[in-house]
Amino acid sequence: MSGFVAPLTGLAPRQAWEIMARSDRSTLLIGDCNHVNYKIMDQLTMALPALGAAGFRHLGLELSQAAFQGAVNAFNQAGTLERLSGRDVQQFADSLADFTFPTDSQNQQQGDYKSRFLAQVMICRRENIGFHCLNFNKPYPACLAAEPEIRRRQLLNYIAQTLCDGRIPSQVAPADRPLINLAAKQIMQNNSEGDRDRAAALLALGKTGRVALMYGAGHFVEKAVPNGMIGDGINKFLPAESFAYVQVGTRKEIERVNAGMFGSLLPGDIHIYTDENKAAIMPTPTGRKLMALA
Repeated sequence: MSGFVAPLTGLAPRQAWEIMARSDRSTLLIGDCNHVNYKIMDQLTMALPALGAAGFRHLGLELSQAAFQGAVNAFNQAGTLERLSGRDVQQFADSLADFTFPTDSQNQQQGDYKSRFLAQVMICRRENIGFHCLNFNKPYPACLAAEPEIRRRQLLNYIAQTLCDGRIPSQVAPADRPLINLAAKQIMQNNSEGDRDRAAALLALGKTGRVALMYGAGHFVEKAVPNGMIGDGINKFLPAESFAYVQVGTRKEIERVNAGMFGSLLPGDIHIYTDENKAAIMPTPTGRKLMALA
């Protein structure tokens, strides 16, 4: 019998990222437990220097390939002159002008969110980490195709909140609620169907360096549930001993995800609590190996 092992608590988030970076895992999966919690972005920003120093050369993000891949390719392939002049970062910043990040009424405005994202971009450049769009979906679900652009952006905000909170925001008009429900289902279905392709992309990138992926926690699955809302999970298509999994969010957000918010999801090897600025290593098989590095 292996006996009871308690979580290793009392860690600062930076310590947890550094422990993971020292591990033998070639792939780091980061589960975003709430897309409108901007402190999750800050945690990734904190992690990037340690990851870069440990040989991580690729960062996959839940960005739309259709909307972003051209700008990302230009950034990753920028020549010496563009890099020295900062033109590569400025060009990428310009590409964000028409992009809407998910936010809510308690969250920061678009400009602040974009500033946080650009901070990640600049650290990726400094640490020689290329980043990649691994959301293969269209920019919006088919049921929103006929909506005017401004209204579509607002609806996408509401849909992001619905997917994160499990309920439609109270400010949504009754007439729009069926459309929000339909769009959320279309997004979840499309998302789940791309998990195998996302895993294949990680394996291909892994040939030239260690790989990190930040994606919605609903894409990391312990046991598939035949409800049509989640797929097999990105992790199911990766070698079992090749990755560690970090869940990031408030304590309540992580608890809600692990309680079966979207089905039987993969438990995190590390929890990073954005509301407490604390971290814990959990007694999963991989977590126990990470504890030995603490």
